[in-house]
Amino acid sequence: MQSNHIITEQSGHLPQILPPKEMDLNARFPWSRFWTSMGMLLLFLCAVIVVLRWAPEPPNDDAERALFREKNLAELQKSNAERLGSYGWVDQAHGILHMPIARAMELETMALNAPEWRPHAVYAIAPNDLVPVPAGMPPSNVKSKE
Repeated sequence: MQSNHIITEQSGHLPQILPPKEMDLNARFPWSRFWTSMGMLLLFLCAVIVVLRWAPEPPNDDAERALFREKNLAELQKSNAERLGSYGWVDQAHGILHMPIARAMELETMALNAPEWRPHAVYAIAPNDLVPVPAGMPPSNVKSKE
């Protein structure tokens, strides 16, 4: 393959590669590709603008949806209030029932205050007479003979 480039050498200088004499600026830079790319970009932008400007808007059903959701919420709150304020069976076979929250809290408070249901320590608590006393001090439960 032959090269049309001209190499010049001058004394004391590096060789220079010059373009061939018959090549002009249009041959070195592909202007047709540049303008084709710009045209395609402009055409794409126009298509995007047309689609965004004249495309139909999606249906707006937010008002209907909001009413439907408010109705469902009201029904849910009503059923919850009825259930939380009444007595009834959850599982009659196993003896599980539901009752109003206020009454359940009263019963739980009474059960916790009963002496047999008081919470106990996890470990055994030693009585006072088994607690070691520091040396030189009389035990607190022994009365002095004075």
